[in-house]
Amino acid sequence: MECLLKLVGLKKVKHAALNLFKNALQLQQLSTDQRKKNAMAFNYCFVGNPGTGKITVARLFAKILKDSKI
Repeated sequence: MECLLKLVGLKKVKHAALNLFKNALQLQQLSTDQRKKNAMAFNYCFVGNPGTGKITVARLFAKILKDSKI
């Protein structure tokens, strides 16, 4: 998570990443039945002009989720 937070700017992206991580951790702590009732999609679409960091942020998102085993 620190790698993403070190990026300059991207305030909305950082906020979204923190929310994603927080929600995923909360969902992981629920029982199986509760997870089914509270199912949520973790799909993201990165859009923007060339050179704005879409691929970099997507890779960091993936690394954060993989490292946290979510």
